[in-house]
Amino acid sequence: MKIRTRLFSAYVVGGAGWFRLFGCGIGWKDTRHFRLTFSERNGYKKHLMLGPWSFAMLWAR
Repeated sequence: MKIRTRLFSAYVVGGAGWFRLFGCGIGWKDTRHFRLTFSERNGYKKHLMLGPWSFAMLWAR
């Protein structure tokens, strides 16, 4: 079975975005413009807060 994955993909908008390399990557957002999701606020999804910025790991499925 062959698993096809893109080498690199990214998406960036004003104050938020993500990038992936071989399926794994990092997502970020400015919490002054984008609120944290329910999962991020209540600790179900792990993220790192640096000032108003939230960073999260994106794992390959």
